[in-house]
Amino acid sequence: MISKYPGIRENKVIGLPAEVLQEMIVACIIPEEGMTISTTGLMSHLENHLAYYKLPAHIVRMESFPVNASGKVMLGELKRQAAEIIRTNPEITSTKK
Repeated sequence: MISKYPGIRENKVIGLPAEVLQEMIVACIIPEEGMTISTTGLMSHLENHLAYYKLPAHIVRMESFPVNASGKVMLGELKRQAAEIIRTNPEITSTKK
């Protein structure tokens, strides 16, 4: 569903440890060059297509995903980077209204 939103070049949905539940859903996105993705607009799009419990708790914008020599996304490193962005900028990444 995220990839169908206009202006998103690439996305990965990951789970990160959460305080209340076992994991929280985090959407990592790479916008197309020159595009600004509205968190509110993206969440509205997702709310129309996904059940509430499948919605991401955070949306993390990135310039690129960490990849290995064969071009595969390194999920461990992606999770570490996303967790750091959320820790330092929770007001920017949070999808809570």
